[in-house]
Order: sequence, then structure tokens, then C-alpha cells
Amino acid sequence: MATNVKILSAGSTSSLTATDLYVPASPKTALINSIVLESNGATNVLLTAGVAGSLFNCSKTVFAAGGSQVLADPITLGAGEKLQITLSAAATVNYAVMGIERD
Repeated sequence: MATNVKILSAGSTSSLTATDLYVPASPKTALINSIVLESNGATNVLLTAGVAGSLFNCSKTVFAAGGSQVLADPITLGAGEKLQITLSAAATVNYAVMGIERD
């Protein structure tokens, strides 16, 4: 059986508080294989990405103004877990979360 990676979530955020990038629909789980991020701001931004409610932070990345980044470390999300990012400065960050949903 073929496994198809798809875009699970895409959008943009400029919030300085934690923003949900993706939450698996109950009762599904997900394997995230990459997160593409792009900053449209005029200032450098420290971006922290991780799974809400756990001690796991998958990345802390400093974006130069107008920079982009691909986070390619695999992340497994259980039902109800949230993939979130937090920005350190006012900027707009576009994102796309790619992966596989499982029952």
C-alpha cells in the first residue's frame, strides 16, 4: 500500500502567543515529516516550534527578515496533541505542515 504525504495544514500567523499549526482530527494520529516556514517581517524573529503539553521542542530557529526554513525532523502527534509555534517579535510567518494522518 502506498503512503502519500500531503499538506496537513497551511496558513500564516503574526501572533506573539502560541499558535496551533496542526491538530490531528480525533481519533487520528499524525506523522509530520516537514514544516516549511517563511518570514515576511522586517525584523529577525526567534521561532520556537514544539508539541503543546510536552517538554519536546523540535526547533528554535532565528529567522532573518524575509528568511525561510524547512524543519525536517519527524514528529509524531497523538490524538489531541498540538503542533505549535511561538514568535518572539511581531512578524508574519507563513507555514505549511506536511505529513501523514493515521487512524
